[in-house]
Order: sequence, then structure tokens, then C-alpha cells
Amino acid sequence: MQITKEMTLEEIFTVCPQQNDLISEELRKMGLRCLGCHMASFESIEQGLQNHGFSEEDIDNFIDKINNIMRNYEK
Repeated sequence: MQITKEMTLEEIFTVCPQQNDLISEELRKMGLRCLGCHMASFESIEQGLQNHGFSEEDIDNFIDKINNIMRNYEK
């Protein structure tokens, strides 16, 4: 599955439950605790990270990390 910045975190956590811990760890490294946030079901990843002051480059890097997690899990 390809993760995009248009997806909500809830979507990702729902379709990829095996990777939730790894994805949550990446968010914690960024200083975020999105898993328990009610906005995780409404905002896209892009909107949420922008609202926390992250740049487009930061968002793209996060998406790349998450997609790497996905690829490594699928092997």
C-alpha cells in the first residue's frame, strides 16, 4: 500500500495495524502524539503536520519514512 499525504492518520492506522508502533515512533521523533488526537480522523497528514509548523519538505520526508516502513514490512 502506498501512503500519501492526503490520507488521514486514522486511515493509515486502520489499514496498516501491524505498523502502528513504527509509525507512532516516527511521529514521536517529530514531537507529535497523533495516535490519541481526535483530529487524526479528520485532517490529512499534510494538514496536521502543517498545523504543527512542519514544512512541505518535512512532510515529504515523513511520507517517505512511512512508505519505507510499509515496504520493509511487505518483504
